[in-house]
Amino acid sequence: MMVRIVIAALLLTLACPPVDAGGVRRSVRIDGFGAWDEFAIGSSSCAGTTVGSTLVEFNGFTFSGRDSLDHLVDTYCQIPPPGEFNSSTFTYPDEAGLRALIGDNANDAIRAVRYSFLDAPRFDFTATGFQWTFYHFPYDLVVVGLYGFEATELDHRSYISSNQGTIWDGGLDGYDSQYFCFEADRFIGTWDGNLDNLESICLASLQRVFLDGFEP
Repeated sequence: MMVRIVIAALLLTLACPPVDAGGVRRSVRIDGFGAWDEFAIGSSSCAGTTVGSTLVEFNGFTFSGRDSLDHLVDTYCQIPPPGEFNSSTFTYPDEAGLRALIGDNANDAIRAVRYSFLDAPRFDFTATGFQWTFYHFPYDLVVVGLYGFEATELDHRSYISSNQGTIWDGGLDGYDSQYFCFEADRFIGTWDGNLDNLESICLASLQRVFLDGFEP
């Protein structure tokens, strides 16, 4: 039986109040003992990363949780072992909507990659940092979540951009734990994680996957 450790709330509360005080950000996820296989940033397994950089590149987009050398003390990416990523292992209560969509995940149709950047060793409770997690659904749909910085005032160092311009600027837009959604190389909007959000183009696209016959 797999032993799983989930340590949340790694971050200290900073003196500055967050820009988006009305939202609740999700904490950094620390998993051990086989829950996710770990690889080195900059390796072929951590696609889109470079040694000495906190940026993640994907399909022409640049993801910056915080473009700062401070968060290069403990860096790694993680990928669930084959057959291990499903609703039963996706245990975080603050992501019930995403967990429901993942379901049983038959045949590993949904994949995930998590990129972590911390300013201290991961099991040091003084550590601060962030994670990007990419959830790859069928039909080139990708849901991206940012974790960490629960009580940090974000600034221009936190962003998502492409050669077309900036999609999200943490200093200007704030962050309320919304997911960022992409279809191939196109940004299609955000999703607040609620399955009853009828205004989200992202959620509508994900639900269309299931209507087309995909069963997670």
